[in-house]
Amino acid sequence: MSYYDTEDNISIDSFKVLEWGAESLIGLTKQYENCIIVREGQIRYISIIDEDIVTYKQISVGDDIDKIEKAFSQIDQYHDIYTVFFNDEMKEDTANLDREDTWISISYLTDGEKIIKISISDIKFARKLQ
Repeated sequence: MSYYDTEDNISIDSFKVLEWGAESLIGLTKQYENCIIVREGQIRYISIIDEDIVTYKQISVGDDIDKIEKAFSQIDQYHDIYTVFFNDEMKEDTANLDREDTWISISYLTDGEKIIKISISDIKFARKLQ
């Protein structure tokens, strides 16, 4: 995923597509299906709960936490959420707080042992959620 991806760039067959808005943002906390949020044609957020969908570094929902730790040398961990940041193809230092809007964030929500949800968004969208 990049900041410039649209629904035409990726396969969205397994996803519920929502337009950016208050209702779609509220629904993020109650998401029980794969979801994409689009704003003005651009994909801004992807939520994955399906074990059959493989993401970056071949990581999927259902994988052990060890797979995340082996895939990334630097990862930000806050309780059961692991997060990495990318600037185009370059992985960024998680300690760098000067994040640009176009960076991509991948967050792995875990139950302490396994991944239960993967969220991918651009930093601009992630700031709106805070």
